[in-house]
Amino acid sequence: MPENDRTRIGDRRLWERVLYMLFCAIAYGIAEFVVALTAIVQVVCVLFTGGINERLHRLGRNVSGYIFELLQFATFNSERGPFPFSDWPDETPGESPWQRATADP
Repeated sequence: MPENDRTRIGDRRLWERVLYMLFCAIAYGIAEFVVALTAIVQVVCVLFTGGINERLHRLGRNVSGYIFELLQFATFNSERGPFPFSDWPDETPGESPWQRATADP
Protein backbone atom coordinates (compact mmCIF):
# COMPACT_ATOMS: atom_id res chain seq x y z
CA MET A 1 0.00 0.00 0.00
CA PRO A 2 1.46 3.39 -0.96
CA GLU A 3 2.49 5.68 1.89
CA ASN A 4 -0.03 8.43 1.08
CA ASP A 5 -2.91 5.87 1.24
CA ARG A 6 -1.77 4.85 4.73
CA THR A 7 -1.66 8.50 5.74
CA ARG A 8 -5.21 9.06 4.53
CA ILE A 9 -6.52 5.94 6.30
CA GLY A 10 -4.86 7.03 9.53
CA ASP A 11 -6.08 10.63 9.31
CA ARG A 12 -7.87 11.40 12.57
CA ARG A 13 -9.91 14.23 10.99
CA LEU A 14 -11.37 11.81 8.46
CA TRP A 15 -12.48 9.35 11.14
CA GLU A 16 -13.98 12.15 13.21
CA ARG A 17 -15.94 13.24 10.18
CA VAL A 18 -17.11 9.66 9.59
CA LEU A 19 -18.47 9.60 13.15
CA TYR A 20 -20.22 12.92 12.57
CA MET A 21 -21.65 11.55 9.34
CA LEU A 22 -23.06 8.54 11.21
CA PHE A 23 -24.68 10.96 13.64
CA CYS A 24 -26.07 12.84 10.63
CA ALA A 25 -27.60 9.64 9.26
CA ILE A 26 -29.42 9.02 12.55
CA ALA A 27 -30.51 12.67 12.79
CA TYR A 28 -31.75 12.50 9.18
CA GLY A 29 -33.99 9.54 9.99
CA ILE A 30 -35.51 11.38 12.94
CA ALA A 31 -35.94 14.62 10.96
CA GLU A 32 -37.55 12.74 8.09
CA PHE A 33 -40.12 11.30 10.52
CA VAL A 34 -40.80 14.78 11.96
CA VAL A 35 -41.37 16.23 8.48
CA ALA A 36 -43.75 13.40 7.55
CA LEU A 37 -45.69 13.81 10.79
CA THR A 38 -45.81 17.59 10.32
CA ALA A 39 -47.17 17.16 6.80
CA ILE A 40 -49.89 14.79 7.98
CA VAL A 41 -50.96 17.10 10.81
CA GLN A 42 -50.97 20.09 8.43
CA VAL A 43 -53.33 18.25 6.08
CA VAL A 44 -55.65 17.53 9.02
CA CYS A 45 -55.47 21.20 10.06
CA VAL A 46 -56.40 22.37 6.56
CA LEU A 47 -59.28 19.89 6.39
CA PHE A 48 -60.79 20.92 9.71
CA THR A 49 -59.87 24.59 10.07
CA GLY A 50 -59.42 25.74 6.49
CA GLY A 51 -55.80 26.83 6.99
CA ILE A 52 -52.39 25.69 8.10
CA ASN A 53 -51.07 25.76 11.64
CA GLU A 54 -48.50 28.60 11.75
CA ARG A 55 -46.26 26.92 14.34
CA LEU A 56 -46.14 23.71 12.33
CA HIS A 57 -45.47 25.79 9.23
CA ARG A 58 -42.38 27.25 10.89
CA LEU A 59 -41.31 23.85 12.25
CA GLY A 60 -41.58 22.32 8.78
CA ARG A 61 -39.46 25.12 7.32
CA ASN A 62 -36.76 24.77 9.99
CA VAL A 63 -36.60 20.97 9.91
CA SER A 64 -36.38 21.09 6.12
CA GLY A 65 -33.45 23.50 6.43
CA TYR A 66 -31.85 21.16 8.96
CA ILE A 67 -32.20 18.22 6.58
CA PHE A 68 -30.53 20.30 3.87
CA GLU A 69 -27.61 21.06 6.22
CA LEU A 70 -27.32 17.37 7.15
CA LEU A 71 -27.17 16.32 3.52
CA GLN A 72 -24.68 19.05 2.59
CA PHE A 73 -22.34 17.89 5.36
CA ALA A 74 -22.80 14.16 4.68
CA THR A 75 -22.01 14.57 0.97
CA PHE A 76 -18.86 16.66 1.60
CA ASN A 77 -20.49 19.77 0.12
CA SER A 78 -20.03 21.67 3.37
CA GLU A 79 -17.57 21.61 6.21
CA ARG A 80 -20.05 23.33 8.53
CA GLY A 81 -21.43 20.72 10.86
CA PRO A 82 -25.21 20.75 11.31
CA PHE A 83 -26.95 21.19 14.67
CA PRO A 84 -25.81 20.47 17.42
CA PHE A 85 -22.39 21.36 16.02
CA SER A 86 -23.74 24.74 14.86
CA ASP A 87 -26.88 26.81 15.34
CA TRP A 88 -30.33 25.41 14.58
CA PRO A 89 -31.68 26.80 11.29
CA ASP A 90 -34.34 29.29 12.35
CA GLU A 91 -35.99 30.81 9.34
CA THR A 92 -39.32 32.53 9.14
CA PRO A 93 -41.45 30.81 6.53
CA GLY A 94 -42.79 32.80 3.64
CA GLU A 95 -46.37 33.31 2.63
CA SER A 96 -48.50 30.28 1.90
CA PRO A 97 -51.75 30.15 -0.05
CA TRP A 98 -53.03 27.82 2.67
CA GLN A 99 -52.84 30.38 5.46
CA ARG A 100 -56.17 31.36 6.95
CA ALA A 101 -57.36 34.82 6.13
CA THR A 102 -57.39 37.04 9.20
CA ALA A 103 -59.94 39.76 9.67
CA ASP A 104 -58.50 43.27 9.76
CA PRO A 105 -59.32 45.12 13.01
